[in-house]
Amino acid sequence: MGVSTFKKSKGLQEQIDIQEAFNIWNSLRVWYHSKETVQFMNNFVQDHDFDLLLGKWQGSIEKYEKLAEKLQLKVPKNPPEDFKTSMRINELRDDLIYRRVYHDLTAELFFLTNAYRSSTTNDNVRQVIRHDLTSHLNDFELLYKYGKLKGWHDEPPAYKTAKPVKNESLAVSEAFHILDHIGQRYHQLQLTFCQVYWEHWLCIPSVLLCIFSGYHGRFILFH
Repeated sequence: MGVSTFKKSKGLQEQIDIQEAFNIWNSLRVWYHSKETVQFMNNFVQDHDFDLLLGKWQGSIEKYEKLAEKLQLKVPKNPPEDFKTSMRINELRDDLIYRRVYHDLTAELFFLTNAYRSSTTNDNVRQVIRHDLTSHLNDFELLYKYGKLKGWHDEPPAYKTAKPVKNESLAVSEAFHILDHIGQRYHQLQLTFCQVYWEHWLCIPSVLLCIFSGYHGRFILFH
């Protein structure tokens, strides 16, 4: 009977490498910091819808904590459950709070992308990070659209195309990213074609060599 490489062997302890252990610990650290920051900032938010938007972010803290407990990993210090204050700071406007949360969320996306890519030993760890990354992308989309609607986001200058655009304008940064992505895809396509070409010639099952023998006056064929 054949042995499946995807079947988990019974009786074996779940494996985890040092990078994944750091990814779990660092993900919890980032979430604790984000939770504490949002709870503090919520005390100064004036816009009711923005307050509801920040209040709905629960994140993946519970999943990371359960995973760390299962794998017996040390976790960072947990922040207080709530952060209430009666102090009011007039200079702490909603647009400043938005930009702080926006930049924190952007930095977390970069970290989670690297954490997902580097978690290759334990499938469960990678799936938890994948779920967290997807949740972050949805939160980013919602936060960005709301900030854009309120005029809190710094909009880059519009990109002027050769033909007039009636429905939606395009920013210069978006135009650059589209062009850069297409260039990278073309470059990767060329590398793939070169790799396939060389593998086709270097990995032929039977290499045929024809050596002319002057003594016998015939070709000798080797396989």
